[in-house]
Amino acid sequence: MRPSVRHALRLFAAALALPLASLPAADPALPPALASLRQKAESGNAIAQYNLGLAYAQGRDVPADLPEAFVWLSLAADAGSKGRALDSLLRELTPDQLSEGLRRLSARPRKPVVARPAPPAPAAPVAPLETPPAPANPAPEQLPASNH
Repeated sequence: MRPSVRHALRLFAAALALPLASLPAADPALPPALASLRQKAESGNAIAQYNLGLAYAQGRDVPADLPEAFVWLSLAADAGSKGRALDSLLRELTPDQLSEGLRRLSARPRKPVVARPAPPAPAAPVAPLETPPAPANPAPEQLPASNH
């Protein structure tokens, strides 16, 4: 495991011991497209979480906020939407920014993990129909006698 990731995990474990703070209300000044993206991200859409994290990391339509980017990119990674953005962000974050991101992440209410039903077991393979073996010396075809 890379040192930056190891350090982030240690800080995350330490942040879990912090008391939970209340979540800030959604920013009413967000442009409509970003407000819609945030709503989808809040509902657990991993792709929206990733894209919102990128917006905060790059300052697209919002002021750059690296701790907030860390929150959304971490949530996206936990939900399976992985990309290079979180690793890149971890290299850019100062220890204070990482600590703030971990604090914000730990303050988010945890949604219960719902186990997905297992996929159905594959059907037993069906044996191919056997065709009778061809005779070793086929009999010459007999043609009907013609009346000439």
